Amino acid sequence: MQRLSLATLQRTGAQAMPPMPALAHTSWRWGFAALIVALLAQTTVLHGFTVRGGTISFAFLVVLWFATGAGTARGAFFGLIAGALEDAVSGASGVAWTFATPIAAAAAARIVTATGWDHPLFLGLVAAVAVALRSIVFWLVLRAEQPLVALDSHAVHAALWSVALDALAVVLATSAFRRLRPQRVNRR
Repeated sequence: MQRLSLATLQRTGAQAMPPMPALAHTSWRWGFAALIVALLAQTTVLHGFTVRGGTISFAFLVVLWFATGAGTARGAFFGLIAGALEDAVSGASGVAWTFATPIAAAAAARIVTATGWDHPLFLGLVAAVAVALRSIVFWLVLRAEQPLVALDSHAVHAALWSVALDALAVVLATSAFRRLRPQRVNRR
């Protein structure tokens, strides 16, 4: 019986398939600058902006922007730093944001890099999934830290409004500013 090898499967004169487009890495400098501005705005001016209990997390939107442009590992590390900063600013959450943010950022970055889609509606859907995952992990970690904290229907209602608001913000921002979408480049 004849063994198949790579040489027998290749056609003569055939060229190799070009590599898939890779992500153009987002700059750490711009990422941290945007994160600081988002945290300052979120904690000073925009902390009272709520819709039926839900709020837009501008810091997490910056984390999503960085993670989808930089990849899974860099996005998770950036999310870890952003989550620690959010825990430092909030005061009462322990380390819940520190754990929840990198997990959600890594999941969002993995979805975007695996599919390669950059349509605003798809990015809004990914943001909704990431915000929902972040909220779930946040409540699980907070419940593990403080067993007396109850997850009532008001908190679930506020979390669902936050999912909708963050997804809407991503759809509007990526529709208006194409530069906010993940940039693909061919690397050979």
